Amino acid sequence: MTESARRAPADYLAVGAGRPVAPQPYLPRPRLYALLDAGVEQTVTLLRAGPGWGKTTLVTAWLAQRPEPERIAWLTVRHRHTGVSAFTGGVVAALRAAGATVSEPGDADGEAESEDALLRRLESVFDRAHEPTVLVLDDLHVLDGTAAMRALALLVAERPAGLHLILLSRSVPDLPMNPPTVGVDDLALDSDEATNLVTLYGGADASPGEGWPLGVRLAAETTGPDAIDDYLWREVVAVQPAAIRRFLLRASVVEEVSPALAETLTGVVDSLPILEELERGLGFVTSREHDGRRWFRCHGRLRAMLRRRLEMEEPDEVAGLHAAAARWYAGEIAVPEALWHAAEAADWVYLGRIVAELAVTRIVSTDRRFLVDVLRRIPPELLPTTAELCLCSALLMLFNGDYSAIPDCIRQARAMLSGEVRERRAARVALDALEAATVFRIRGDMSDLVAATGGILARLRAASVRDIPMLLQLRAIALSNKGVGLLWLGRLDQAEQYLRSGLRATRATGLELVEINAEGHLALLAYFRGSIGAAAEHADSACRLADRLGFADTAMATAAALASALVEVERDRVAEAQAMLRRALHTEANPPEATLTVVSSAVLFLLLAADDPAHAGPFLRQLRQETGPSLDAPYLRRWLDLIESEIDLALGVPEKVISRYRSRSALGPAEQAVLGRALTGVGDSTGERLLTSAAAGPNRIAAVHAWITLARLAADRGQKSRSAEAVRRATALAEPDGIRRPLRRLYPGGLDAASEHRPQTAAAELADPLSQRETEVLRFLPSVLTAQEIAGNLGVSVNTVKAHMRAIYRKLGAARRREAVDTAHRLGLL
Repeated sequence: MTESARRAPADYLAVGAGRPVAPQPYLPRPRLYALLDAGVEQTVTLLRAGPGWGKTTLVTAWLAQRPEPERIAWLTVRHRHTGVSAFTGGVVAALRAAGATVSEPGDADGEAESEDALLRRLESVFDRAHEPTVLVLDDLHVLDGTAAMRALALLVAERPAGLHLILLSRSVPDLPMNPPTVGVDDLALDSDEATNLVTLYGGADASPGEGWPLGVRLAAETTGPDAIDDYLWREVVAVQPAAIRRFLLRASVVEEVSPALAETLTGVVDSLPILEELERGLGFVTSREHDGRRWFRCHGRLRAMLRRRLEMEEPDEVAGLHAAAARWYAGEIAVPEALWHAAEAADWVYLGRIVAELAVTRIVSTDRRFLVDVLRRIPPELLPTTAELCLCSALLMLFNGDYSAIPDCIRQARAMLSGEVRERRAARVALDALEAATVFRIRGDMSDLVAATGGILARLRAASVRDIPMLLQLRAIALSNKGVGLLWLGRLDQAEQYLRSGLRATRATGLELVEINAEGHLALLAYFRGSIGAAAEHADSACRLADRLGFADTAMATAAALASALVEVERDRVAEAQAMLRRALHTEANPPEATLTVVSSAVLFLLLAADDPAHAGPFLRQLRQETGPSLDAPYLRRWLDLIESEIDLALGVPEKVISRYRSRSALGPAEQAVLGRALTGVGDSTGERLLTSAAAGPNRIAAVHAWITLARLAADRGQKSRSAEAVRRATALAEPDGIRRPLRRLYPGGLDAASEHRPQTAAAELADPLSQRETEVLRFLPSVLTAQEIAGNLGVSVNTVKAHMRAIYRKLGAARRREAVDTAHRLGLL
């Protein structure tokens, strides 16, 4: 530090009239000097803040570093200055102390003289000063409501030439103008200034204390809060009337207080005038507008002191005040505040009610850790005593991954609710939602999951937010979970509908974990349909949100990570797929969700199958045995059949594939492709028809497999041009989504061999090429899907699909759908 930063034995060496000396050591504050420099151009500059904010120190240091083109007069206002004559005399003394030659003003006839006479007396003082003057009036709040303040207001209104007033006050002075103000926000120390001030005073640790300079300094010089508490009590609170002191103490249990909340805590019916007066006069109270309400907040240091004082003076009242605050906040649906105050009051039964009625869905939001921290404060021996506290216990089990204990906890809670009245309907629905999400889903009972969530949605439709305050949040969770169940039951169109509805609902209600889960399952659904681009988009979106919110290790993020791994497998990026698989396997679920466990294993088998299919097969069969009949997810079993068929084909045993699928009906495109490959492998001509059907279907992965297989068949027959055309169509489908695995594994040499026979591209034959979205719509036209169904698959409106269809017909010169399909086939677009 500079030489000027060394300590002095006293803070200030000034009394009344006369300019004080800044304390040593002192922290220079150039950013505030600039504000004061700008204020000199105005008639008045106001520094308004409570005690200890450094108003006097700042102005003193600022004046010391100025070149002083004007005369500086300083008056520290005392109670003796409240009369006009005494105030005028103080101003004259300050001017004389500054070196001005000023004669005494004329005698007055006491305090009864008119305001005009008072104004003339003050104006005459400055008329006699004969040069520009800066007059600093420190502790101006002492004059609030006095004749001297009224006289000063008249002087300010006249704006005498050559006079600039700098007013230092704890309150807002009653002046006929709103002067430029340096307030608490300006005076507060930033983190660097706080650190420098602590260093200046020899402290070891910087405690910003919300930027209160004196608080930082006292914390640096002492070892505890006593010195700060003593100062604040003496300078801020003790000087208030007893009723205001009680008001401040009782209101200190909350972070912010509105007039209505203040009435609940203090019993004062009309609190707004009191709060406004505290804001004006205390210097440690600020306010803000939020949701149409005015909220007032004490400075953190002051609030902490008031809380400690309340606990000393009225220890028996503290719990009751927290309980009253909890009920008020619950009535306002301010859930975190209600939970915290109920815990502070140790009102555990009421805390359980808040959780059941208002907070259970917070376990799948960014508030989950806060909720769990509150729930962990409940004495363990009380958790089994009420239905709502049993629900709290189940939420703790969910967070800890202890799923096996949840069913008994839910049964116990339901037994306590048996025969209960309508008021506890919210707890019943919350238990049902928890059971669906943690019991049926984890176990893999997809039929039960769909039935349970359907029942929840039906009950929510018949209820109102008054009956079930969490209605919208519970609906969002039920929609998403029903979509998951429908996915694994193989009802993909319905699954997409519910997952998309759930995704929209979760975004509207702020349930971020459910949003991640819904989008992750949409990614899996898109993958199963062969839409790698859509799968990657959904998975990336979910993973980014999980990373941003710190939820990457949660069970709800598993589906997105698995979908990403599957996408990377199809793109033949093994290292990236392994990384995403590791991410999926390191989530917090224990045991993990049954369906996603199988998917995790399937991804591993896909990776193994690329290089060592002989070892992948036994692992897959072992997995089937371990899952057993309890897994009610038929679509997952169908997908495992596909994986096993891929392994069988790689091992050269197409007969197993034919045996697996020959008697099945309504095969999907991927199943058609794998069965077609098996049939062509044994020389069965029906295989080629299946491959042609899969190649024209909407599943892009299956289509690529089909075209590559058709290319190999054509090459084996010596039909080079036809083989090249099939390869071109395969690559045209594969390249937009980066699909590489089937190209490399099924016909690695075919791409180069066929390239020299590629015909002119369709893009060259079309004067107006199809857009990307039009190309996506075109892929569905050979199917029997209606425009409405195509819109559902693409996630767009039916009108959008119809507009794209009209554009396709126009660009292809077709009058109807069949003609457009034929032309697209001829041009190689399908």
